[in-house]
Amino acid sequence: MITEQIIIVLLKNFKIYFRSKEIFIDPLPALICGLITAYTTMVLNPILVSFPFISLTRNLVYTIVSEKEERQKEIQKIMGLETASYNMSWMIFYYIRGFYSAVFYLIPTAATGALTVDSFDWIQASIMYFFNIAIHINFAFFFSTFFSRPRIASEIYLLVSLAFSLMFFVGEGNSTSTDTSSLWALTFFFPQSALVLSWLAAGWQGYNNLLYFTLGDAFIVITIMSVFYFIAYLYCDQVIKTEFGTHKHPLFFLDFFKKDIRKLSKVDSHEQSEFIDYEDNSSAQYHEKMNTRNQKISVQIKNLTKSFGKFLAVDNISFTLFEKQIFCLLGHNGAGKTTTISMLTGLLEKTSGNISYYGKDLNKSFEDVRQYIGLCTQKDSVYEQLTIEEHLRYMGQLKGKFFEELEDDVKHTIDKCALINQVGKKAGILSGGNKRKLSMAMSIIGGSKVIFLDEPSSGLDSLSRIQIREIINEIRDTERTIILTTHHLEEVEELADRTAIMSKGKLLILGSNDYIKKNFSTGYHLTLSKKSKPDEISAVFLNEEEQQQLKQLVINTIPDSKYNPQSAKGTVLMNLSFEAKNELLNLFKLLEEKHPEVQITLEVNNLEDAFVNIGMDQEIKEREEENKNNQEKYTDFESIKVPESVKKHPVFIFSNQLLALFLRRVIVSMKSASMIFTFIFPLLIQIGGVILSKQLYDPKLTLPKDINNNKFLMLNTDASFQILSYTLTITGIAASPVIDKEYRLRYALTVMGCRNIPYWLGSFIFDVLIMFSMFGIFLICVPIIGLNVLTENLGEISLTLIISIFNYIGFSYLFSFLYSKSKWVYITYPFINFFIFYAAFFAGFLLLPEKYVAVKYLLNILSPFLSTSNAIGILAYSKYQGKLPNCDPQRADETYKQWKDRVQPGQLCFQPQYDGEVQDDPDWMKIYPGSLGNYQTYIYILIVQGIIFLGLSIFIDYLAQQLPNKSMKGEDYSEIEKDQQIAEEVYQEDQRVADHNCKDKIKVSKLYKTYYPDGKPFTAISNNSFGVDSGEVMGLLGPNGAGKSTTFNIITSLITKSSGSVQLKGVEVKSGQLDVYQDVGICPQFDSLYENLTVEDHLKLFGRMKGLKGEELKECVDYFINVMQLKDYRSRKAGNLSGGNKRKLCVTIALIGGPDLQFFDEPSSGVDPIARRFLWNTLKQSLKLRNSSIVLTTHSMQEAESLCSKIGILVNGKFQCLGSPNFLKKKYGDGYRLVVKCKNEDCASFIESQLLSKIDNCKVSNKFDGKQIGFSIQYQNFSFYKTYMILNELQQMKIQDIPVQQNHQVVIEIPSSNKVNKKNITQNSMVIDSYQLTEMTLEQIFIHFSQQQKRSDEENEKKIKRKRFLCF
Repeated sequence: MITEQIIIVLLKNFKIYFRSKEIFIDPLPALICGLITAYTTMVLNPILVSFPFISLTRNLVYTIVSEKEERQKEIQKIMGLETASYNMSWMIFYYIRGFYSAVFYLIPTAATGALTVDSFDWIQASIMYFFNIAIHINFAFFFSTFFSRPRIASEIYLLVSLAFSLMFFVGEGNSTSTDTSSLWALTFFFPQSALVLSWLAAGWQGYNNLLYFTLGDAFIVITIMSVFYFIAYLYCDQVIKTEFGTHKHPLFFLDFFKKDIRKLSKVDSHEQSEFIDYEDNSSAQYHEKMNTRNQKISVQIKNLTKSFGKFLAVDNISFTLFEKQIFCLLGHNGAGKTTTISMLTGLLEKTSGNISYYGKDLNKSFEDVRQYIGLCTQKDSVYEQLTIEEHLRYMGQLKGKFFEELEDDVKHTIDKCALINQVGKKAGILSGGNKRKLSMAMSIIGGSKVIFLDEPSSGLDSLSRIQIREIINEIRDTERTIILTTHHLEEVEELADRTAIMSKGKLLILGSNDYIKKNFSTGYHLTLSKKSKPDEISAVFLNEEEQQQLKQLVINTIPDSKYNPQSAKGTVLMNLSFEAKNELLNLFKLLEEKHPEVQITLEVNNLEDAFVNIGMDQEIKEREEENKNNQEKYTDFESIKVPESVKKHPVFIFSNQLLALFLRRVIVSMKSASMIFTFIFPLLIQIGGVILSKQLYDPKLTLPKDINNNKFLMLNTDASFQILSYTLTITGIAASPVIDKEYRLRYALTVMGCRNIPYWLGSFIFDVLIMFSMFGIFLICVPIIGLNVLTENLGEISLTLIISIFNYIGFSYLFSFLYSKSKWVYITYPFINFFIFYAAFFAGFLLLPEKYVAVKYLLNILSPFLSTSNAIGILAYSKYQGKLPNCDPQRADETYKQWKDRVQPGQLCFQPQYDGEVQDDPDWMKIYPGSLGNYQTYIYILIVQGIIFLGLSIFIDYLAQQLPNKSMKGEDYSEIEKDQQIAEEVYQEDQRVADHNCKDKIKVSKLYKTYYPDGKPFTAISNNSFGVDSGEVMGLLGPNGAGKSTTFNIITSLITKSSGSVQLKGVEVKSGQLDVYQDVGICPQFDSLYENLTVEDHLKLFGRMKGLKGEELKECVDYFINVMQLKDYRSRKAGNLSGGNKRKLCVTIALIGGPDLQFFDEPSSGVDPIARRFLWNTLKQSLKLRNSSIVLTTHSMQEAESLCSKIGILVNGKFQCLGSPNFLKKKYGDGYRLVVKCKNEDCASFIESQLLSKIDNCKVSNKFDGKQIGFSIQYQNFSFYKTYMILNELQQMKIQDIPVQQNHQVVIEIPSSNKVNKKNITQNSMVIDSYQLTEMTLEQIFIHFSQQQKRSDEENEKKIKRKRFLCF
């Protein structure tokens, strides 16, 4: 099985390797180093031998650690991949890549004889070079076991690998080179240097110092240490405890000698799974025990605990899972549910406790247990380059299925998960909904018996969530156990057999949904709103006086009722207890008599209400405390004083933005270990270069050909190390804007009012200070180390490096536009700089004939590193190798004084040995023809380069934001408009917005957006218009791919429109015109947060962006921290916040500074119900405070109804309906829905006839199992009081009063507000068990329209958000 899995993983890796184009990147460093070595004889050539391997293995470390960080490794192990198969497949993969890269080094070097010396030929050298791959790759794998973060792992690896490879300098030292034991010790500690030492000992590159180390010696060292690192990797990978996955005891290998453990691992999978009358125990404080007769136990959890330092994330929980059940684990953000799931699947190591699957201990029998597990993580763990069927085949093969059996399973799974239309498509172009379906398909393929689904419907629209629920329901019937986590509680009500709720790491409740609702729900929701006329599109609201009258009437009638601050604008939402049931009839009568203009809606509290009730109190005992002010416990806005600064309009202050953006870089860098190391590591290389250069100052050292002065060698060597260090330093500088772009932080900054100049200038000031700090430390170290050659030329070198610093920063900014992912910056950028822009350009400069002066100039202009090197090289040549070129030689007829006066002032010229001597030009002068032999020339080039690079960076950034405001293709949409069937209200809104008298703050008119995937036009947005005035909230709804995000992104200038008009406060939105966004706040769908900035840091950053400073800034930050209940998290980094608190922070960022225009893209996505309702309440308060205009996109219909005064439902890029929630329900809904559950079929028939005769406009909509009937009742002439009275009367009827065949004894439980009523009430003669009367929901209307959505994923995903110049 291991061999098959190795082949499976290898094939997967190579598919990704070819499709991601990495195959073209690997050979570049090797080819460049090979060409330099082949055509030049340089002191740096021994260093370049190992560089191709360092480049490849740095990529290896980054990739392997990324697999750990993204949990790909552990997920695949959970899905059946053997640890040995995983390790060996990746090793073989990188060995093949290593051999492939090595060929490109060997071809030019072998062809030119650069590897041939007296002691060995190019064949022997090539064999040793190939063999040397092992030491680098094995060491890299060993090194990767100590890290869980790829960026810092790759940075530290680069330092260590370089240091190990350069230790041959120590070996060739006079004191070491003749001591065989010292050389052996050196190479065993640093085996990466063994190959170069053996080559130098054989006289390679003209080296003829005495050195006792042969090729055979190197072969022995490399072999022994390669095996050592291989074994060390396999061992450390098992035992080292990292953030992800489980680990074994350091002496785990002794278990192989314990026969009893072997026997334990062979327990039959069902031997311990069948228990009769098993006691269903758990650690839950409130536990409804189930009848376990004939139930098969699948998973048992006992005393499970997980701590992170002193923080107890999971606190001693126990429970049992059974086959053919769906178990839902709930909890607010930070309750411990994700940590629990991670421990159950082996993604996290438990602190204590026991987990067993079918009687097998997870830790002791993990290899067996994982065959049972299927996992769908919250984050889609897919490979973008693989197709749907390739993913499923891969997972199926890991589970041990092949050939026809595998193909049948793949086909069946694709069909079951509704992915038939996505076959052949790569995961990278799938919509979010289809990615979730793919993740689910991967979890169930191969016969997984215990399936973990972690928020499978997160971020999906209602229709997609229904499809996901259907898939889960189908899986339930196949003798599997499903563990589900979700923030959509309606899914739990429909799916869960049992539900557990966690709080503060403890198991609080475990039982059925009915048990939880009866124990912890509060009763009913009564919603009172103003009736709207059938043709009234705009929302109508109750005024303040009417709201107060209604609240008072309800409280007077039902004293224990409570006003809910979640009430939507112009509505009254009251929470009533179950005990108020007898008073409802009187309340409805009073409401209809005194307030006939009011529409009444009554709903029984659901599971979400119970969950919120539990979460708001945190501890069950707190529920018993009375809330005396008749208001639910949310933020008490009345007690928080609103500072005047909150009401001020945002203003642009250049100094404020500059300070904000500078501090952003300071704090982000100082709090990031990887960023700190990015700067410290190059500093160490600088100092190491000085030390190694000093090592070269040895009078007995045989110098390379044409070098007649040791100081020349030292200065040039140090220059190379200086350039190497700076190429690494500026990696962090180039990565910073790429990170901002990759995670859309720059987008958020721009839409919040950030201007180009402060953005780049703030970064530039910080980067200059960092680079100057490094340079200052370097200057301090030079005299301490005592390298005279540097102190002698310190002035010229300092001038060169200071100018170069400005140059390198600008060069990095310019280069950052070529990247879209920071990963590739860290992997490729330092090597591109050193190998291409330094080594390759330098080799080309040296090899070009003297006549190609223009080309030599061009090379210097294009490469700042070459200019720096040449400037220092000219110093070395002029002082230590002969006369400086470009200084006219002293003529025979002139004195030295006359010659000196004739020389250009300021030129650094070699002074003749004595007056009157005429010297011949040395050979090296031909390399630097004309003014290229002048030190000042390079200073001028560096200055000009710096100005050009910085200017180009700002100009390109400006140009990118100045893209055409409309498509340049000139699409003709007249035919589309002719064919469109537009709803009346959509047409009216189009006409209203087009009217010049319309003064809405946000106006979108006749908007179109067309993409051209594969060259074919696809219209994503088609002729949409809407306006949002002060105090209004516009909700953009629609299924995935309908055009919501496209509309949102056009309004916020992330993408350009194809046609139409978008105006904010009367100003047309155009790319590059950022003034309009000064008064905008935005909360994107993604968390636009800096992981290393605290909550307070974020608010200060964006507050300064909006013009706040001093005391006003402090007041605003304090106010919003209190309002958003973030006081306990004020100093916590954003990366350490829970999902709910991250969304709170994003919403706060959108609100700070007082913007009048606010845009929220799914603000509550992935947020638990408690945090979600809290956010709604906060947004409503902000709306009242600022009278803002808000555009909101959401997949939550409850959120839309609660917040939006106007809603538009998009399907296929076009509004299908538009208006207030009440208008949409009246026009497209079928009124009220009544569901009556009767005792038996005879009772149901009687109730049906009674209701149809007594209630006007009532008709049967559906029937269930003969005893449950659904009715629809039209709005016309509907009376809530009369309908409720009829239902109440019928509920009191006895069976003997109607003609039924037989009586049925029924036992029911009557719910109460605080606890389960354990007193069963026998009602032998009641006709109706229960009923529920609700209004047609917005979700039902949404689903009706969503079914018309037809769009392929390629069209949906291939959207070019900006025209970028991308190579990685």
